[in-house]
Amino acid sequence: MRIIDPPPTLINVYPADKVPKVYQRNGEGSATILSSTRVDATIIPPPEDDYQGNYCRGILFYDGPDSTFPFIGNGWDLMVSRQKICSGGSFLTISFIGNYSGYDQIPILVQATNDNILLYQGSQEGVTYLDASNGSVALQTMADVVTKVRGTGCLEVYNGRVTEEKTNLVVVYDVAVSHLYFPQQFPGRIKTYLLSNGTASITISQNPRDFKTSKNLTRHGFISSNDYGLAGSSQDSNSTVSSLEAERIRFNVTNLDHGELLVTGYLEKEVVFERKYISSYVPSINPMEFYGDTLVTQFKTNGSLINDFFLTFEITNSSSKYQFIFIFLLILTIYD
Repeated sequence: MRIIDPPPTLINVYPADKVPKVYQRNGEGSATILSSTRVDATIIPPPEDDYQGNYCRGILFYDGPDSTFPFIGNGWDLMVSRQKICSGGSFLTISFIGNYSGYDQIPILVQATNDNILLYQGSQEGVTYLDASNGSVALQTMADVVTKVRGTGCLEVYNGRVTEEKTNLVVVYDVAVSHLYFPQQFPGRIKTYLLSNGTASITISQNPRDFKTSKNLTRHGFISSNDYGLAGSSQDSNSTVSSLEAERIRFNVTNLDHGELLVTGYLEKEVVFERKYISSYVPSINPMEFYGDTLVTQFKTNGSLINDFFLTFEITNSSSKYQFIFIFLLILTIYD
């Protein structure tokens, strides 16, 4: 008896999308991606020592609505080069050699082509090098934490994909003077790091603990709702930042949109500070600070999908008289 392959999964992507579509085979057959322009595809590869990477060889890309059109690359090419593959027209077809469950573990990001970006790279962990000497380049990942950024240039971080209106832009860094702002955990399922005018290395981790613990006496960063900058997703979040010893911890609630935020400070597991923020009301005494070793935030939306919050913090040696100046940090507040 002949087994008939299931029809291709049709996925529509649009230039106005704020988040790339994630295609994982999950036992299905091929997929056809349709855009009003052209289609970009990026693979989020497994770790280099993971055998799942071998399955990338069997992921095939065709420049058209089915596999009879020209073959333009496979998943192994994307994984090794850490670059995107781009259709020549409005269709891109993804198919698989054989029926292996290993394909199901490899996310493929598909999106409408952005001609302003020279190349996309995909990464899940480790160090990625970006060279924007000849134009803007981007890194896309599904990992949460960046532990280190070194180099030069302007680095924009988006929750989702790069958009012209920048409503999902989370933060902007001047890479050359950004070392105090990492490690940092970023919101959203998919993050895009866009580098302009420079070269930089970005170190990515899948371990949330790498954000929690401060290894340096001085540190700056932010905490946000789960999907900050995007409506329609769960925004509830719980975050913890801790220091190896007691420090001056200062925080500033810069955005609170119709939710309930509880900020708690600890010193050696004892509560030394607590403040609740409700709805859009932010007390005039802001920023606030306490002496302790741990900052904990809990944000609840009571089921609403449009609420979010953003809080910046700094941890400094309490015995130091030096006043640290905030490096330029662009925070885009989202308005509906």
